[in-house]
Amino acid sequence: MDLSLANVIPCNGPCRKRFHPATVNLDQTVADVLRTSNGKSSGLWWFCPECRQTVDLPLHYVTDLSAEMLGMIFQYLDVNSLLEVRSTCHRWKDIVDQSYSLRKEFFVAFNGKFTMDETFQPENLLPASRTRLNPSKIICVESWWPAFGAALTELSLCFCEIGLPVLLGMLRATPNLISLSLDITEYNSDEVIGADFRLEKLESLFCRRVLDIFGDIFPRLRKVEFLLVEDDDNDEEIAACLLMRSVQGTLKNLSCYLTQFIVDQICSMDQLKLETVDDLSNSDLAVQLSQMQPSIRVLSCQAAVNEDLIDIGKNLKNLEELSAIMPPAEEYEEILVPSFLTEMPQLTKLTLAAEDDLYLNFERIKCSNLSYLSLDGILDKMPQLKELEIMACPITDKSVEFITENCSHLLVTIRCDQVSSVARKLLNRVTRKQEHFSNIC
Repeated sequence: MDLSLANVIPCNGPCRKRFHPATVNLDQTVADVLRTSNGKSSGLWWFCPECRQTVDLPLHYVTDLSAEMLGMIFQYLDVNSLLEVRSTCHRWKDIVDQSYSLRKEFFVAFNGKFTMDETFQPENLLPASRTRLNPSKIICVESWWPAFGAALTELSLCFCEIGLPVLLGMLRATPNLISLSLDITEYNSDEVIGADFRLEKLESLFCRRVLDIFGDIFPRLRKVEFLLVEDDDNDEEIAACLLMRSVQGTLKNLSCYLTQFIVDQICSMDQLKLETVDDLSNSDLAVQLSQMQPSIRVLSCQAAVNEDLIDIGKNLKNLEELSAIMPPAEEYEEILVPSFLTEMPQLTKLTLAAEDDLYLNFERIKCSNLSYLSLDGILDKMPQLKELEIMACPITDKSVEFITENCSHLLVTIRCDQVSSVARKLLNRVTRKQEHFSNIC
């Protein structure tokens, strides 16, 4: 931020001259505060370049700064620097600990196979906003968890063994939780108990087992991700659908291996307006879902047949991102023309993967808004391919990114008049580093 156009200010050094102040990497709000402050009101002193080289600053010039001013300055520090700031003095520690914007990047991981019981007492815990408990047996955390959990916004339990009452006790002490991940967590008790609290701020849930009580304590979920274990009675699918039904008014993002049963249940949820759906088992289910959920903007499905994708495009007028795994090439009579793109005018991002050999022809396809294309694994399925020629295509920095990520083993020839300046520099850099690239523009 350049303050040279601002009013000149007096130097607090021995020269007492007036000069134009200048600061670096500050937004306008902070810069204005600095410019209009003075030593008497804020403890902030200005020195011209000459005096700054010769004057020994007394320590009180720094310690006299207000907490608000120090907080604004600390905003420009990285995590490691903030940790050093906390260790400087009690005042600076309190400033950092009491500011969510400063401590939001603090992360605490409990690594190792701990047994958390009455004797377990972690020392020097940061006031972290994010934590992960790795393989542990959790028996009792009442002595330290309430104070630690109150500041958390993200909690992850990985490969932990825990009783349901203990888990509920931990969640009760995390009123500010936004994201919760229960990854392969084993519950060593199945007792049915109630809950006298709700996590109103929780938006994201990842779990491998859905408990009946989740619908009572997570009322405003926007994103759910399930990795359900298959069972003969569909108990896991039923529990997942009951949870989705309880939060259908707020749920927007769903990631789950969707079966016919789950799709049928979703179609009966009148308030549900999904925007992102991931991991549909086949494109036939995706067609069914697209008919009932036209609000979907981001879709991912497996075994995606071109004809089904055409129907999906017709149903989802606002589809912006599509990820699809295409069937083997032998299911097509000849090279596949992805004609489904003509039914997706709003599409900006496309990721295509192949189960086996897949041959694509984009020659007659027009998709004016498409800005990102990923052929995940498709080029890897062509072991004999040695050369790739790109002709009459505008080359942007995204194009170069695609080339470097997908074509590092090929001789790439580019014949194109439209090459952005950024892309040209990237291509030149790639050419210097990898001689098998050929840039003919």
